[in-house]
Amino acid sequence: MRAIVAGADRGWVGDNPFICPDTAKIRSPGWTPRLTIKEGIIRTLDSLQQNPTLLEARA
Repeated sequence: MRAIVAGADRGWVGDNPFICPDTAKIRSPGWTPRLTIKEGIIRTLDSLQQNPTLLEARA
């Protein structure tokens, strides 16, 4: 997780604010994502709202 500091371009020493992974290997057999990052985040948040017990502390 990145710490957010006003005016900072990094979270911590060694953190990279821009990450561009090479997806050529996974795409080579024809794989393509079905969702955008935004859609994935929205679905995740919707799921967590519908299942609040997933966020409860575990013993």
